Amino acid sequence: MKRRRKTTTGTITKKTIKTSSGKKSPKFSFNNKKTWISLAVLLIFLLSLGLYLNHLSKDLPPLKKLERIDPEIATVVYSADGEVLHSFFTFNRTYTPYEKIPKHVIDALISTEDRDFFNHWGINLAGIVRALLVDLIHMELRQGASTITMQLARNLYFGYAQTFDRKIKEALTAIQIERTYSKEEILSMYLNITFFGNHAYGIRAAAKRYFNKDVEDLNIEEAALLIGILKGQTYYSPIRHPERALKRRNVVLRMMMENGKLTKAEYDSLKQLPLKLDLTDPYKMKVAPYFTEYVRRKLNQLQDSLGVNIYEDGLRIYTTLDTRVQKYMEMAIAKHIDAIQERVRRQSVFTKIKEEMGDSAYESISKVQLAFTAIDPHNGHILAMVGGRDFEKSKWNRVTQMMRQPGSAFKPFLYTAAIDNGFSPATKYPDLPTVEFNPDSTRWTPQNYSGTFSGEMVTLREALRRSLNSVAVRLIADITPQVVIKYAREMGITTPL
Repeated sequence: MKRRRKTTTGTITKKTIKTSSGKKSPKFSFNNKKTWISLAVLLIFLLSLGLYLNHLSKDLPPLKKLERIDPEIATVVYSADGEVLHSFFTFNRTYTPYEKIPKHVIDALISTEDRDFFNHWGINLAGIVRALLVDLIHMELRQGASTITMQLARNLYFGYAQTFDRKIKEALTAIQIERTYSKEEILSMYLNITFFGNHAYGIRAAAKRYFNKDVEDLNIEEAALLIGILKGQTYYSPIRHPERALKRRNVVLRMMMENGKLTKAEYDSLKQLPLKLDLTDPYKMKVAPYFTEYVRRKLNQLQDSLGVNIYEDGLRIYTTLDTRVQKYMEMAIAKHIDAIQERVRRQSVFTKIKEEMGDSAYESISKVQLAFTAIDPHNGHILAMVGGRDFEKSKWNRVTQMMRQPGSAFKPFLYTAAIDNGFSPATKYPDLPTVEFNPDSTRWTPQNYSGTFSGEMVTLREALRRSLNSVAVRLIADITPQVVIKYAREMGITTPL
């Protein structure tokens, strides 16, 4: 009697343990030709993959470079009273530490770009498989699977070329970045480096560019708009395409709701809000533009000797200008410039120009310009500066760039030289007409500002008070021009005399 085994499906005997065809199951054997072919194919694949990855690894950033990520940061210029005057930059970027970035900016970014950010190690395998299947079906790169870390690697090192090589490099570099930095550091770098369109690099520059506010003051819908721009900085530009930007902002808000960062009621309320842009031009100098441009020119001259790049090294420049003094200077100009303009145009020379050249030429030629600066006499600090009527129309700084005759402003050098060389304030000279001969033999007959001469002997003190040219001409002849020039040089005058 044969022993039988019971199963859940019936009874099986030893004779019945065969295949239905009567053949035995195939066994693994190294003598099998197919086995050797399979192993050879696998070995070739692994070897090729290793060579491919080794080839790509040669183009990866070295570890030292990853450990010191140093993007171009704008230089910021400050006034003496703590106000920001302007930024100089190649890329309009100002660093913002993680703790100063609002939580809803982080929530919007993670909800939209990488919901598994805090759970993966640089790459998202499930996302890669899903994207790979889509790309293989269409035989082109249609769907991305980039994590935030991979996007950071791309922004830092690899650009936007649509190739498989770039994707692999991004993934390998992302893994190394995750091993080097914390998640918070990665988020901070991403938001400080990423381009937000319209000359704004980094979240702080974007907040200023689109909303004219600090990043700390961004609200939820503003944060959603900025994160939405990242999908296509030109296509979703709120300046060029506000309708698209609004739709994209609402997509980000919906993703935040789906990710549990907004309630349904909050989403329904926020998506109804319009775009409220308050645009600023990062290139436009708004406060003391002539002074700010003067500072930029000075820094350009100094940067090589200091070993810095004023457009990329993130310098902090603290100046002597006081924005309060600057404000009052500009108010005084605005109050008096029209009256000065009218007084100039009443002069007979401009009347003749108007008759001969017509209105348009007359308007241009008779336009009054100005040079106005306030200096602290105790230390020489520039407190305020205006170098023309309109910086946008004329950037020529008439304070620092235009050469002109100093006129009576030169007399303090003359009288200093006189007192220092034995003359006293009581020394007297005649206030009478005089004739001088220039080096080219031409005659020069100096006049007093009043156009008259008293004919009396006048002390140097009185001559300086009344700014008498008749006395100054005689005095410089006695001292000699060379001595006066020496004193002017010692007191800081460097222009030709």
